[in-house]
Amino acid sequence: VPYYVDANGVLHLTQISNIDSTHHTLTFDTFHASIFTWIYSLLTGNTSNDAYKTNFVVGNDGFQVANVGSVYNRNGECFGMSSFSLWYLENAKAAGGNFYPRFMNSVGTDSTGTSRVGQNIIATRAFTSIAQQWNTYWNTVVQSETHLSDAQNYAIIRNALLNTGSPVMIYLAQSGVANPVAHSVLAFGYANGDISIYDVNFPGTVHHIIYDTTADTFQPYTSAANASAPGTTFNVIAYNGGGALYTTEPYANILSDAVQNFHSSTDATITISSHTTGETVTNRIVIMTGTIASSQVLIDKLILLVGSTQYQTNVDSQGNFSITFAVDEGVNHIQFNTQGKLDDGTPQHVYVDKDVPNNYATKDFTLVGNFPQSVIITTLTWDTNDTDLDTYIITPTGDYSC
Repeated sequence: VPYYVDANGVLHLTQISNIDSTHHTLTFDTFHASIFTWIYSLLTGNTSNDAYKTNFVVGNDGFQVANVGSVYNRNGECFGMSSFSLWYLENAKAAGGNFYPRFMNSVGTDSTGTSRVGQNIIATRAFTSIAQQWNTYWNTVVQSETHLSDAQNYAIIRNALLNTGSPVMIYLAQSGVANPVAHSVLAFGYANGDISIYDVNFPGTVHHIIYDTTADTFQPYTSAANASAPGTTFNVIAYNGGGALYTTEPYANILSDAVQNFHSSTDATITISSHTTGETVTNRIVIMTGTIASSQVLIDKLILLVGSTQYQTNVDSQGNFSITFAVDEGVNHIQFNTQGKLDDGTPQHVYVDKDVPNNYATKDFTLVGNFPQSVIITTLTWDTNDTDLDTYIITPTGDYSC
């Protein structure tokens, strides 16, 4: 059973993609170069008192809200909820206390008029963050269905619970059915083949996956793709070793925004620190700076429209931005467009930039240019970073700007 060893010497379960019993090799996936180790596990030999439970408690460490999905992830956000619960237990509970009662204040309503609390927003952000990596990673987990037996999956789950003391993510899927769906849960203990799990469709309650230690097979488990979907029986039960996986956005960033109640808005919140609306500027070239607080979607791009000219800049992981643009003499009306990467809805699950509402969607922002009207305005735009760009404007007298 392979593990990633972090800088503090803590073990994190990684994903086996293949076991070749003929050539005696094991292959696992990682997204970073690190220290790894492995621990042997017996496939048999379970005794009548074979039991272990981690310190995960569903009513303390899981979400209080159910996995109902969101306007951005309508099919459910189980993977984000289960992985965030695991991350919070390991990294934030000691300082912040139990997760279950936290972040239940109202944040507002989304574009469908649905009321959202902080935990709803965390679920959306966490799912989007990890799903952008999952789209390439899930094939490894799916392929493990054919490479790992139920006995091997159970041995790995048992081994990881014992050696990490933390829950293990479980991937649930369907085989042999049309239009199969998948689901994610957390295993946090076992007793003689009875695996205790946290199913994000059922807040505050313990559910069970049964492994028949005599037949060495899992019994099918019934849940659903999300809490609003009809009951679904999953006949594929596999461990999901996310220990070497990384997220697009660190979960610590999401937690930090949650502590601030996401600025009490399901939309992005722009704060401009360099200028105020109606301000007079005496230079054609303006450098505007500020921050963007993300809510349901992590904002990574800002687009400004000044008149008919568009400017854009990246927004860093802390929400900071700096954008340079030109204004005309007189009143300039500036429109703000915030974007984040979301699933485009195709079967390939490609994540593309999509518009996200912000607090300036219905609020006018102006800058007044106080300088002689220009005879020529030249605008240089580009869409590739780290590119050499030059523009020279030479007047008939030989003066130039560059």
